Amino acid sequence: MLHQAALTVLIWLGFIFASLSTLAALVAIIAPKSFIRLAGFWGTWVETEPTFPIVDHRVNIDSFVLRFPRAFGAFVLVAALFWWAMLLHVS
Repeated sequence: MLHQAALTVLIWLGFIFASLSTLAALVAIIAPKSFIRLAGFWGTWVETEPTFPIVDHRVNIDSFVLRFPRAFGAFVLVAALFWWAMLLHVS
């Protein structure tokens, strides 16, 4: 079983992840043009030397996400709500 301090850190990281996911989902649903503009800025790929080619391979989901930002936002919102339910149950 995890030490109490480690469990507390994991729960707080989960809350931060769920909060940021919820915020991104709401922006995608409410203001899709702003979401597309933000995705262009935050989605910048940083090249590294190919230490591990499998890890350094980029998975491109932009064609779906940028064409259907509201559907993507709804999907992320459902996932974030699931995280919130799990975290509130654990804490």
